Amino acid sequence: MKRILLLIMPLWVGIIHLHIVAQERVYTLLDWKFKDASQELKLNMSEYKLDFNHPLPYTDMQKEWKVAAELKCGTLGTEQVFVCKEGKASHLLGKNSLFGDISLGYDNMHRQFFVEVIDKNEQPHRLCAGPTVTTGQWYRVSATAHYDAKKDESVLELNVDGTSDMLRYPGKALRHNASLWVLGHGFPSGFPNSLQVREGAIRNLEISGAPLPRVAGQNPLFTDRFTADPAFTVIGNTVYAYVGEDCAGPGGWFNMPRWLCYSSTDMKHWTAHGPVLKAADFPYASPGGSWAGQVVERDGKFYYYVTLDYKNKPEHAIDVAVSDSPTGPFTPARIDGTPLITDDMTPDSHRGNADIDPTVLIDDDGTPWMAWGNGDCYMVRLKKNMIELDGEVKKVPMRNYSEGPWLFKRGNLYYNVYASDAPGVQSEQMAYSTAEQMEGPWTYRGFVSTSANHGFTIHPSVIQFKGKWYYIYHDGSYQLEGAPGGDCRRSVCAENLYFNTDGTMQFVPLTQGGLSEKNDLLSTLRSVEGRLQDKKSRQPTPLKQWCTTQITGGDWLLLEQKDMEFVSSLSADRLLYFFRQRVGLPQPEGCFPYGGWESTDLKGHTLGHYLTTLSLFYFQSGDTEAKKTVDYIVGVLREVQMKGGSGYVSAFGEEMLNRVETDGSGWAPYYTLHKILQGLLDAHRYTGNEMALTIASEMGDYIYLRTTRLQDKELWRHNMDVQEVGGFAEAMLNLYQETKHEQHLKAGQFFQQTDKLLPSAGGHDILDDKRTPNFHHANSTIPQFIAAEREYEISGDKTLLLAAVNFWKHVTLHRTYCNGSTGYHEHWNLPPDHIGEELDGQAGETCCTNNLIKLSNDLFRITRQPQYAEYVERATLNHIMGSINPENANFMYFHTQLPGSFKTYGKNTDVFWCCTGTGMENHVRYGQSVFFSDADTLYVSQFFPAQLNWTDKKMIVEQTGDLTHDTFIRIRITKGSGRAVLKIRIPSWCKGFKATCAKQDLHYETRDGYCIISGSWKQGDVISVHLPMHLRLEHLPSQPHIVALYYGPFALAADMGTEGITEDRVNVTDNYFGGYPSYMQPADPIPALTGSRTNLDWIRKTEGKLEFSTTATSDGNPVRFVPLYKTFGIRFTDYMKLND
Repeated sequence: MKRILLLIMPLWVGIIHLHIVAQERVYTLLDWKFKDASQELKLNMSEYKLDFNHPLPYTDMQKEWKVAAELKCGTLGTEQVFVCKEGKASHLLGKNSLFGDISLGYDNMHRQFFVEVIDKNEQPHRLCAGPTVTTGQWYRVSATAHYDAKKDESVLELNVDGTSDMLRYPGKALRHNASLWVLGHGFPSGFPNSLQVREGAIRNLEISGAPLPRVAGQNPLFTDRFTADPAFTVIGNTVYAYVGEDCAGPGGWFNMPRWLCYSSTDMKHWTAHGPVLKAADFPYASPGGSWAGQVVERDGKFYYYVTLDYKNKPEHAIDVAVSDSPTGPFTPARIDGTPLITDDMTPDSHRGNADIDPTVLIDDDGTPWMAWGNGDCYMVRLKKNMIELDGEVKKVPMRNYSEGPWLFKRGNLYYNVYASDAPGVQSEQMAYSTAEQMEGPWTYRGFVSTSANHGFTIHPSVIQFKGKWYYIYHDGSYQLEGAPGGDCRRSVCAENLYFNTDGTMQFVPLTQGGLSEKNDLLSTLRSVEGRLQDKKSRQPTPLKQWCTTQITGGDWLLLEQKDMEFVSSLSADRLLYFFRQRVGLPQPEGCFPYGGWESTDLKGHTLGHYLTTLSLFYFQSGDTEAKKTVDYIVGVLREVQMKGGSGYVSAFGEEMLNRVETDGSGWAPYYTLHKILQGLLDAHRYTGNEMALTIASEMGDYIYLRTTRLQDKELWRHNMDVQEVGGFAEAMLNLYQETKHEQHLKAGQFFQQTDKLLPSAGGHDILDDKRTPNFHHANSTIPQFIAAEREYEISGDKTLLLAAVNFWKHVTLHRTYCNGSTGYHEHWNLPPDHIGEELDGQAGETCCTNNLIKLSNDLFRITRQPQYAEYVERATLNHIMGSINPENANFMYFHTQLPGSFKTYGKNTDVFWCCTGTGMENHVRYGQSVFFSDADTLYVSQFFPAQLNWTDKKMIVEQTGDLTHDTFIRIRITKGSGRAVLKIRIPSWCKGFKATCAKQDLHYETRDGYCIISGSWKQGDVISVHLPMHLRLEHLPSQPHIVALYYGPFALAADMGTEGITEDRVNVTDNYFGGYPSYMQPADPIPALTGSRTNLDWIRKTEGKLEFSTTATSDGNPVRFVPLYKTFGIRFTDYMKLND
């Protein structure tokens, strides 16, 4: 990129006007001149980009800012970005996605100009305004934001040719300090040849802003210059920070002429002591090569071990300087003037220039050890004079090691923290290993932090100071005195560090706040010594979830019956075919296997779902045929297990598990084993089949033995990040709850991904992290947090509960569509609140919604918080109920969000997708979500027609009514009597809630989202609950002009007709991973709505139906709205543009 800039820079001359007023800095770019004397700056971004920050002063615009320019679009076929502060454009799945503190450009979806900001919580907010853009026409566009510290709120305003709109959002106006980029098109960095030429033009650009004051302890720690390679040392009550000074020019290579020293007594307020040592102080060294080092104290002297470049040969050396003071000056310590470590001492290095980054630890017995290395880690003892070697240099095996080691000791455990460029890692991350003695063996413990921002390298320092542990590193994202950061212009930062009780380090989120504030919930909810151990303050005993609840009416019952028609039609023997074949058992006469995914590596997964569905249906209905089939399947699986001899039960061989353990390859065998194991557990729980538990227990023993043989835990951890293991951890923990066998608990914990759990416990959203191709896979991740909640129930470890709660918020509040579904193409590809960029056909995998409902119900059981029940309501009514073809019970894979498309369903027995299996379960699970209880209280969570045999109170409770037809629900005691408390959820969508009882005066209180009624109840008592429903709009995050329409809990969709829809296009064998066929696109454009945002009387309800209509559309044609779950066989859109 630098070479291209040199070619094009002579083509133009810029005239820059700079004006500085008090706290505000303004810079204006005018009159750009090309060879053709044009007054326009044309940017062809498939060829180059221009960075105009370098000659301009820097301003941090967290408090307020303004950006204004005249813009012209040359092509309207894609999103175009004209101005981006600290910006870069990326490309994901054919979508242009913008990342920057301020972004100004053209939004192709809305055909308007937009401004987008990133706030202090890394959340994007996009605002579109102005007229529909015409190609080739100039528009004056300006955007402003102002931060109100009292409200912790910013106001964003966009004005296009005098037409403006406004958006309020929480937090600071911008994320953090950053440079200015001027772009002509949002192209994917690194892929300039993949797009057609797109032209944009810009002139008269103005940028201004006012900064927020710095807070002591925030990152970076030092702002007077660029600093890197931190080495912190504690001397008494003072910590000394030794750093290299980065002096590279913009885009230049490393230039580090000297080492600096700072000191502090609180890690927040620092005193600069200036340069304490220079590379030029060593006669043989190049003056610009003051690379990483470390200072240690011994007997009142201070030794600085440093990395140096030779003047006349392409090698590095390690040397040592000494001082009588921690603030220097330091002078070379070796009398003969030769380095302490030279290249000939480190043979067999697989990477050149191995001798860099020394770290020294003086052990408890006084022995000094030094480690260093690039590509390989080397270690040697030092003599007590600290300037000579005392033994042979040894190469120390250190998994995923790159460079930058840091040795320290905590208790009896030695630690080596180092930069890692492990496979799949694009920029260095911090990893670590531990040992019980310095000479090893060293055990790899995994990553302790992500990559630093805006830089390839990362360098550690770890200290304990005044009772607290700190993690120090460098980062390339900070701008100092008008100069941008980067790979070779870094800044030293610090975070709090915590340890688990077993000595492992907890994951460290890298933040802007640093030590200035409690950046995450870890500092308050976890002790320094590890996971929260306060068992006395556990949550209340979990509620009982009444899985025996029977659905008694409405569409819920019709869909359950249609589902069971299909389930009952399946052949148990055909599903058992490959189980028998694997161990050589004979097949029933004429039996042959099913096709689809049941004849692939995923064979056997459907049998697990089949067992669960039949078992649960029997539990609810008492259907004896279902029980008979369950018992038959369990009997055959026991035969398979006994014939195999090891305890293993599956339709595929053990070699599939070997492949996963070796290199992470193979198609999800543990995903399938989860379904089988959980099916057996459900057969035991719901039908009382004891043999099913025996099979499951022996299977669990087998898995535990496999885990004990896996010595390379980090390889397994990496393979877990690559594989989809589904809910296997949850199934093993469920097994433990039945057997109480410790090996089952340990095996369940073995399948948990701490790389996901710990950041979430700290409140950090890393769901779109792409450290491996599958790390951000939605349906791999949700079950991990179901397992975390389950282990919390076992151990009381609040960190696990906190991880699940935070994860739930990250997904449901920032990554779900209006129907409650989540993910695009099965993954979370983009940062939070960007779902508007993925309104396409591969949205919302049904399996994900199935698992999110499970997690929500689990969190409801633990916390009793109504928001979890409200999500279950949204997802059930608007996704799950529409995921089954009401004519033939075919099941949906993706819930399309492509405007004007139609729903498709897989031909079940031809496909047997993952969503076929969860589809079987979904429609017999409606009753599970309705009633929960503790000793004296019945919680009414959902308003589906249902009947509960409340055996704890010897009452039968029936709930009638159907919100699809009425706004009243009635709760009747049909048998029994006694005192009890009813807690009826008051939905957030309900205004005017009221409860009455005909036989008695009803006194109740409304608190915490519930109507709470205490009393004595008897047979025949009826409570009538009025739940008024109203129309409302919800807009896409950061896109207020794209809205979804709701009536009470029901998402509504606009009926776009039936053109091009045929039976074979609805019932399919393609789940469209490779994209949707052209006939899915609507022939006509989707009209915009033109009514008021606040007064929705322009939408009229159809008498006697849950339907609505309006003529307030951009084309004047009426639009009919129907419940989203009923959009079978029609084209529809659930998001529409609102021109209000």
